Amino acid sequence: VMLNTAGNMKLEVHMICLYFLACLSVRSCVPEAPVQLRKTRLFGVASENETALYISDFRLFDDSTSWKDYSTSVDGISESVSTMAFHQTDRHQTGVLFSLLYPQESGNGFTGVQKSFESLNLLKYSKFVLSVRAQGHHKFRFSLNDDLRDSSLVYSQFFEVPPGKFEEISLPFDEFLLYHWNRPVESNEPLDLGAIKSIGINVYSGCYTNVKQKGPGSLEIEFIRAE
Repeated sequence: VMLNTAGNMKLEVHMICLYFLACLSVRSCVPEAPVQLRKTRLFGVASENETALYISDFRLFDDSTSWKDYSTSVDGISESVSTMAFHQTDRHQTGVLFSLLYPQESGNGFTGVQKSFESLNLLKYSKFVLSVRAQGHHKFRFSLNDDLRDSSLVYSQFFEVPPGKFEEISLPFDEFLLYHWNRPVESNEPLDLGAIKSIGINVYSGCYTNVKQKGPGSLEIEFIRAE
């Protein structure tokens, strides 16, 4: 049932989040090898003994509040919504991207979260690596934006997450293409990897593709890093 009022929308998203958290809690009851949870990391800065730069590492730190909802809207109103939550048990902790996707009448639409930076330098790296697990939706878009172009123009790469277990997804920088919303466009200006302003993950309805998605879903995230 599609709910249109802001109050009902918030209630629906809240109930969906509770449902997925319940599913995660049941699954987390399966015995696992004990892990030692550290609580701090300087994000966006690679330490001397690390070759990777961590954008977020939920295994070590609750970084959920730095990810903000970023969804399709019409006249400033969006029926789709996403939120990043932090899920922790005695043995494991992850970030969880909860999404509720309602495509527009045209079939277009997306919902996801975005993390902003003053200026993130990725020139020393060649790819992103994500450790993720999906429920519901399993096709996603990872996007980058710099200072050189309008916010509706983003460099993106689409990826699929097999259901069931955590997978490490590799997204090489040289495979990101420029898109206006979900439609590819040509550009003579390459992405400025030395001045990244935002990174986003979203679920898309597939207006310009054969993929058709809608409704609720979740993406569990252990970490996102550049290598």
